Amino acid sequence: MTRALVLAVWATVAAGPVVCEVLALRGRGVAGLRTALGALSATGARRVLLFVGWMWVGWHFFAR
Repeated sequence: MTRALVLAVWATVAAGPVVCEVLALRGRGVAGLRTALGALSATGARRVLLFVGWMWVGWHFFAR
């Protein structure tokens, strides 16, 4: 992949949560980040899955 494409993908990934939060604050029917993360970590099994998913993302994208 070219550097420009990689930067475009990272910009999109970074802009996604910001856009969701802005839409939630304006009352557009989109869950905010706090609500979404609260739903993801509501039970112990979900917390484990969230933790394992975060570890996978960290290993594959940040540890390279």
